[in-house]
Amino acid sequence: MNKIAELRKSRGLSQLALGRQVGAAQNSVSNWENGAREPDNATLLKLASFFDVTVDYLLGRTNYRDLSAAKPDDVALDEIEYALHGEIRELGDAEKAALLDYARRMRRLLEYEREHGATGPRGYGDDPV
Repeated sequence: MNKIAELRKSRGLSQLALGRQVGAAQNSVSNWENGAREPDNATLLKLASFFDVTVDYLLGRTNYRDLSAAKPDDVALDEIEYALHGEIRELGDAEKAALLDYARRMRRLLEYEREHGATGPRGYGDDPV
């Protein structure tokens, strides 16, 4: 069963009620639950916060609702990833979404540089992707 549906039902919520909690329409919740669509990043963060689970849990990438419940061998986080996780927990939803966007843009830039060679000093506005 879809994790979002499972969590929603465990709280006794209708799709409409969950949608109201995260600022989405009932048909959006239905689409997430039946696999027709996935929530956007900001909504995933709201859902994770609302249900007090990780985004990876919502997406079915792990069976651990919270990283603290996993044993170190079960979660392949290096030292930096673990530190980032701790820092991120302190941020609000909008800040988390902005940080995720920034990380994805940085990853695309680094991939571009690997493929095309270093482009020199980075500045605002010369983002090739």
